[in-house]
Order: sequence, then C-alpha cells, then structure tokens
Amino acid sequence: MNFGDLKECFEMFFLCPVKQANVLSGIYCERFEYNTCTFEITTPGEYLFFTHQKDVHCFPKPSEYGYSTARLFVVKVDGDEPYDNDGTADITYMIGTFGETIRDAATRACDLTEGRYVAYSKVHWRGEIYENLRQYHFCSYGPAELTFEKNESIDEIKLLKKAITSAFDQQLFPTKKFEYTEDYI
Repeated sequence: MNFGDLKECFEMFFLCPVKQANVLSGIYCERFEYNTCTFEITTPGEYLFFTHQKDVHCFPKPSEYGYSTARLFVVKVDGDEPYDNDGTADITYMIGTFGETIRDAATRACDLTEGRYVAYSKVHWRGEIYENLRQYHFCSYGPAELTFEKNESIDEIKLLKKAITSAFDQQLFPTKKFEYTEDYI
C-alpha cells in the first residue's frame, strides 16, 4: 500500500517512534475539574507525557462526539520539601501545553533527571453529551515505569501560578512578562 492509498482508507493516522526499552505507564482520571498526581523519576531519560480521551472511532457516524480541549504540564519539586499548598516548596516548570486540543498537541516530551515531580492535567469537556464520558488517561512513555499517585489536595490556582512564574523565569514563553500571572489563568 502506498501513501496515497493509505490516505484514502483512513481519515487520520499517526506515525509514532517506538523505543524497545521504553515502558508505558498511566493513571485513570475521572474528576470533572483538574487532576494532579505526584511521581518520582529514578531512571533519568526522555519521557513523553500525554492525555488520552475516548477515541472518536468508538462512536457510529454521524456522532456529536468530538475531542475536548486539554492541557497538561509537569513540574519538578526542588529541594527536600514535599509539594504543598503553603508555597514553601519551590518548583521548576519542565514541560506543558496550555489549552491545546488532544488531537493536535497535548503531548510533550522532556529529558527528566532524578527527583520528585507533580503532573497536572485538565480536560475542558464540551457539552452535555460528554456527561458519561468525562474520563481520560494521563500517561507517560519512557525508560522506566512511573507510579502516579493522585493528590487531590493540591490547589489548582496556586500550582498554576507557580508553574507559570517558573516558565517565565526560564524565559520559556515568547511573550512579554505581565505583572500578574493571573492574566494567564
């Protein structure tokens, strides 16, 4: 089958690199709001993080189902303090997507070193048709299996502010720095 035949048979397709030694890890998320989990890296290397919603191909055509907008990011907890909401632990923004769709770019890869991390994910569900489908997987693909532990006590706004501030401090956003990080939330 040539590429032209492939395009005629399939609405979309993905080419994905496979690394024989890599492992897929994940956690099932069903909270309507945001989800946070902690994990530890003991094997440094490149890790790919992504969210996965129910696929459109699971529904008969025509269907009103479509992918919802999602965001994810990963921060490293600096020092020996556990991450908590009182602001004592510092974090370093590692990777993320803000408000991009699942289909387009809610996947990010990053070289991670040994240490403790917090992962944040949120899906902005579209319409009432999704009432029974508001669940997704947050996954990683990398050189070692990761154990994600849900942490529902982390305050979303405080974590977002710290993550955005860290990203600005690292000059990761190609835009001017606003006086208040609330402009980005």
